Amino acid sequence: MFFGVWAVLGKLCFSISAHNSIVINEIHYNPDIKTELVEFIELYNAGTNDVDLSGWYFSSSIGFTFPEGTVLATNAYVVVAQSPAALQKKFGVASLGPWTGLLSNAGEKLILRNRVGEIEDEVDYQLGFPWPTVGDPPGYSIELLNHFNALIS
Repeated sequence: MFFGVWAVLGKLCFSISAHNSIVINEIHYNPDIKTELVEFIELYNAGTNDVDLSGWYFSSSIGFTFPEGTVLATNAYVVVAQSPAALQKKFGVASLGPWTGLLSNAGEKLILRNRVGEIEDEVDYQLGFPWPTVGDPPGYSIELLNHFNALIS
């Protein structure tokens, strides 16, 4: 099982996250300019093998299914964006997408499922403990800072 430590701009947060090699690594849910469609979710492959994401999908919050042939190499990242063109223009980052729906600024559960519907990762970000205090300037993302293996008996 992987456990994650989350932060917003260096503020330490505590959240147990991810039990497989593909983890939700970063969530950008509150753009600084509200009319820009630059929300994104970044996935990271913390495992030792490449993973075929074909047919994987988000089953809550947003609607997006990874296209056939999407492979995430070990120690690599993939970004899924609300609007790939807007994200490229603002941050210079290539991404998959677009998705349908919006990420809630008040928090919600993101669930990533594989092609047969099994949960691969889920993150329940929210306002308040253990997440950072609301009121930080908009435009910041939350990011997984550390992965470590743990044995649970």
